Amino acid sequence: MPNTDKDLSVLPSFRAYYNLNKSTSIEQDDNFWSPFRNILKETKDISSLFDELMKGIYYASYMSSNNSLYKERWNFLYFWMGEKVFQALTDTSQFSLTMYKLNSVKEYFEKKGYDFEIYKVKSENFKDLKNVYDYLQNVENIKGYIYLNSSCTAKYKKYIEDAISSYRNLEAKCLDKSSDDFCSIFHAFITKYKKENYLSLACNGLKPPQEYVERDIEVDVHFETESSSPGRQMNTRYSGNSSIRSNIMTFVYPLLAIFIIFFTLYKFTSLGSLLRIQLKRGKQKLKNKYEEAYIRYSDNSEIDNIYSDDIDQHISYHSI
Repeated sequence: MPNTDKDLSVLPSFRAYYNLNKSTSIEQDDNFWSPFRNILKETKDISSLFDELMKGIYYASYMSSNNSLYKERWNFLYFWMGEKVFQALTDTSQFSLTMYKLNSVKEYFEKKGYDFEIYKVKSENFKDLKNVYDYLQNVENIKGYIYLNSSCTAKYKKYIEDAISSYRNLEAKCLDKSSDDFCSIFHAFITKYKKENYLSLACNGLKPPQEYVERDIEVDVHFETESSSPGRQMNTRYSGNSSIRSNIMTFVYPLLAIFIIFFTLYKFTSLGSLLRIQLKRGKQKLKNKYEEAYIRYSDNSEIDNIYSDDIDQHISYHSI
């Protein structure tokens, strides 16, 4: 992501596509791959992308369930591959047919195909669908970011605006074409990924851009284990730390912001004086309670001593 905004680079979809782009995964010893590779090679326009696409497909196929992107791996793979195929095709009418070949991979590993009919996605609606899907995956992170600071970079602002624009485009098209294939997919996304207030997010775009530092791929360190299917091998993997750090920061930043706000109010406003007065009053009340308790305790002790003296005297008169 050399041209990616630093703040955008931590969003889930950007991380997913970065990992797919940087994948160095190699073909596994599995009889499934040879015929699939031959079928994919039938699309001549993507021959220059073939090895890159296969590495991404391997990466998603053998991803560990511990990976933060695991649940959405097939959709991320579809949109990642779709964008590359769309740009490479000279005849965009071949787009749906080429992308449908990916369905066999998901069927092989998940025992079911894609939740939406990917062969029905036409090239002219692909970009808007991708923008909407990506935005729905990123929106919770964006909300947290804007909550902490309404200032963002120009690229961050444009990303939000473009995503909402794509949503509006599909929404307008589907008013009259609700039965069209891409509309059913669009509505399925909105229903599945239920989000609130995602069309009202905005930031000012005035934040100076920060230099992007290329990070390590979210690699799954893996070893091969035998699976239940003959001739098929799966990978057990451990997800890298980059996603964990990102998730931790999502919780840490709001807490830190609350602490800073409270400290500022306490230190530099009348709120601090009021709190200090209340604390002093509380301490004084507590001190008074202790003193009262001590006095009662002392009085009881004196009474006990009196009884003790009487008992001693009584015993002395009846000594043997």
